[in-house]
Amino acid sequence: MFGLGRRKTDTVLDGLAPVVDGTVDRDGHLRGTTGGRHVDVWFERLDPTPLTTALDSANPVYVDVIRFRLAATGATPWYLRSERQLRPGGGHAYEFVRQPAAAALRRFSPFPDLVPTEDPAVEARLRQAGLFEAISRLAPASSLWLPRVRFTPDPRAAMRERMRGVPVPADVAAGPRDSGAEVGLMIDTPRPNLAGPATERFAAMLTAAIGIAELNERVNPAA
Repeated sequence: MFGLGRRKTDTVLDGLAPVVDGTVDRDGHLRGTTGGRHVDVWFERLDPTPLTTALDSANPVYVDVIRFRLAATGATPWYLRSERQLRPGGGHAYEFVRQPAAAALRRFSPFPDLVPTEDPAVEARLRQAGLFEAISRLAPASSLWLPRVRFTPDPRAAMRERMRGVPVPADVAAGPRDSGAEVGLMIDTPRPNLAGPATERFAAMLTAAIGIAELNERVNPAA
């Protein structure tokens, strides 16, 4: 029946599935485990232009990307992406990006301690620990806006701390069924070609991604 088949790109991911001992689902996502971590990988065509910049342009620029989502823990969110360097010789380099929306939400939220915001001190520690170099092992900064990497902590730890000692009714679940699709480490890199990365390159990218998660957990440990 129409609409019930898997995406054409699934065949590419099918060939990479053994690397994570996983399978490709009907949505075209390869889900499995590597290095003891759950991973979710898929291909997507998107416009990586930042929202503030996109509002000034009526011509979106779509790019084929490989998207990685890895289970990862930490206390403070952070986000960085490839940026063009305004200096002689040009080129690109990774830079942290501040999200003003989170700060505004924290200001007006009745529970501001549950809204994580970026911390320049944590960013400095990550930088000094070699975060940029770790990400470059996965994909060097080579184009505008991509690659990009975002870490989002699981809010349940803060929620449990706030609710400590508060009785929970018997008919209410002990915790949310799903911690949220955006929690953990999210990495977008340009897809080199429609054939996708070779198996060896894919395995190397996953190893590099795990290294990023481990560095974050070491420098930015969960409370």
